[in-house]
Amino acid sequence: MILDRVSSGLNGPPFLSGMVLALANMVPIIGAIMWEWGTYEILGVYWMEGIILTGLNIPRMLMAQKRPKSVRLPAPKLTGILFFLIQFGIYCSVFAFFVLFLKEDEAFVSPLFAAPLLFVDVLKIAGWAVLFLFLSHLFSFLWNFIGQREYRETILENQKYEPFRRVVVLQTIVLLGAFAVTLLGSATIMLLVLIAAKTTLDLGFHFYAHATDPDGGRYEKNALA
Repeated sequence: MILDRVSSGLNGPPFLSGMVLALANMVPIIGAIMWEWGTYEILGVYWMEGIILTGLNIPRMLMAQKRPKSVRLPAPKLTGILFFLIQFGIYCSVFAFFVLFLKEDEAFVSPLFAAPLLFVDVLKIAGWAVLFLFLSHLFSFLWNFIGQREYRETILENQKYEPFRRVVVLQTIVLLGAFAVTLLGSATIMLLVLIAAKTTLDLGFHFYAHATDPDGGRYEKNALA
């Protein structure tokens, strides 16, 4: 099979992708210190990271090979992907609305237009930071999902909920922390603490998702990034 041939050339230690992810998570620290990014910019970058993970979840769903024993006739992959995109699109729009709420010079924006407005704004302000995060998650996708042949143990019905298990939890915690930082004056040191907390949680999710059992096999769980 083509995927198996490609994976043989990408096989290597899973912890390497964790190191790449940690380095990519340092980028917002540079922005907070050198370019005086506030809660709006930091949240915008993390929101874009959710978009990246959403996009990379689609090929994971397409390549999922494992069938659940309890489901005899699983839903077609394209139907599952469409359902996933609708759900995550609603979440991204609502989250973007709250991020724009933190921008002091921003007038009221309808949730329907919040996502495209924030998307363009973040790319203009911190496009390079988004690029680093994209490369990090793309590397993890190639190194772990393909290189470690995780697609063999991935169940489509489970994979479509992976962004909600990781991205929503992380971004909700970061959003609440950002509101607290804003109320207390948006001090740089507090933003750095918030970034450090997000990075720690992110790495925890990452290593849990790609952990192996004592025999070197993979636990029955899906990985997002």
